[in-house]
Amino acid sequence: MNRSIYAFWFGLPGSIYLIIIPLYSDELVIAITDVTRNADIIGKAFLVPDLFNSKVLISCDVASVLCHGMDKYFLEMLFNSKYYHDYIKHFASGTLVLHLDLNGINWFKTFIPPTPLMDKFSAIAEKLYRKKIMNIEENKNLAELRDWLLPMLMNGQVTVV
Repeated sequence: MNRSIYAFWFGLPGSIYLIIIPLYSDELVIAITDVTRNADIIGKAFLVPDLFNSKVLISCDVASVLCHGMDKYFLEMLFNSKYYHDYIKHFASGTLVLHLDLNGINWFKTFIPPTPLMDKFSAIAEKLYRKKIMNIEENKNLAELRDWLLPMLMNGQVTVV
């Protein structure tokens, strides 16, 4: 996968340096910062939905997970499990904003299902994911329709028959 990487600096050279990387739809990302007191968000994962009309960029609050040889749907489920979260939250530190030490992910040990079982899981999970994206898109369209119709209904321009 070939990516364009955007680098910006603010102030004097070397003072604040920010690297922004574009994401692709269905790419797995995890939260690496958290402002909740109980580390509720740290380490949680999601797949980037294909709902945006422009590029999606990644910055310092999430990290992209490269799923070399691993199923992204399995990893998303694993990263959102209580088992994983109870482990990974101990790798977060900070006073007001928690920051995740990504070495915790590298040190995490778990069982990997056999390939035939993983393939069956992936097929089911992908169908559920696609259905979720369709529902999000439908909700977005319904909200736009509501926002267009409601003012006309309130002004008496349209009536319900």
